[in-house]
Amino acid sequence: LTENFRKFIINCAVYVYNRTLVQCFIWKTSIEVASGQKPDVSYLKVFSCDIYVFISEEIHKNKLTT
Repeated sequence: LTENFRKFIINCAVYVYNRTLVQCFIWKTSIEVASGQKPDVSYLKVFSCDIYVFISEEIHKNKLTT
């Protein structure tokens, strides 16, 4: 992963964590405790990418024989 993408992922994780319910705050978010208002999280989306697994020809040939 590139350094910029790693920074983006960390920023996203912290952003979401600050909007996650925490038991020690009696199931409130950090932002809710600090500001007194529930954060709007309706716009949050899952980000991902397609992943392909490379299976070498040798393994692929032996697949049916094992």
